[in-house]
Amino acid sequence: MPWPILLLSLLLSGPLLVAAEDEPDLAKAPEMSPENCARRPPEKLYLRLLTKEHHVDGVSSSQASQDDFCFIYQQQLQKFVDAHYPSAGKYRKGVQAAFHGAMHFIEALWDPWGLKHEDERLEAQVEWIIYQGAKRYFAPDENGVCTPSGVEQYALVMAGKFGTGPSFDDRALPYLHEAIDQLTKATVDEGAEERHARWYFSHELYRFLKSYSKRPE
Repeated sequence: MPWPILLLSLLLSGPLLVAAEDEPDLAKAPEMSPENCARRPPEKLYLRLLTKEHHVDGVSSSQASQDDFCFIYQQQLQKFVDAHYPSAGKYRKGVQAAFHGAMHFIEALWDPWGLKHEDERLEAQVEWIIYQGAKRYFAPDENGVCTPSGVEQYALVMAGKFGTGPSFDDRALPYLHEAIDQLTKATVDEGAEERHARWYFSHELYRFLKSYSKRPE
């Protein structure tokens, strides 16, 4: 679930826990250990740590707290991935860049909706995607878009629904090109694993774009 929608659901659900004056070191909390981060995707672990039963000092509903949580979550889960699936690390930099490019493309389409906090939290989500892929030899969950060119075609169709004005080629399209370029470079075809990785990450990038296919009113 995109973070702005997640935050809205929290606001509507009732009173929220607020941050304490003196923020503890969240990275040292047992609930944020690499092993525990590997049990749940970031949005689910974040919601769990907001509940009264599982609350951890330093986690609150504020934008800054969500940003800090995602920053620490990515670092902790990366430790787990690097220890258990070391070959997966070679995809990290390029896949992160591809998803950031896609996020900036979406932001250009959503204008004037800002997605600064979404972008700052994105690497936690990407690390979870890398981890899930490494666990199953980068096999996609389902059939569908599974090539960089297919992702690009979907993104252009998606952009048409928002209306591509005269500034589209200058403000949005370069971000899409960057995303596809980074995805392609990150998964250069050197063997079976890289081919699987290209299919897997292409499909995940398609799913990511699709989750933002409707701009909030």
